[in-house]
Amino acid sequence: MTWLVRHTDYKKYRLFTDEQISGPFESWVHRHQFADENGKTKLTDHISYSIPGGDGVEFVTSWFLRVQLEEMFRYRHFITKWECKSK
Repeated sequence: MTWLVRHTDYKKYRLFTDEQISGPFESWVHRHQFADENGKTKLTDHISYSIPGGDGVEFVTSWFLRVQLEEMFRYRHFITKWECKSK
């Protein structure tokens, strides 16, 4: 699968946004926000997307897709945390 995104918004140490140029989704916007929380950094993901095929396909696949995305981000957050601790 080829997935091309562009960084469309950036605020140093606070956030950056990925917006799909081409890939598996009809549209995909992913904002990564970083905030100081009790001397640590909290990462929050905000995602807006739609899938090809419209509302009917999205209704049928939404549960499965949500589970897959949550699993993917759980893994990515684990790796990010591990990488930051090892530095």
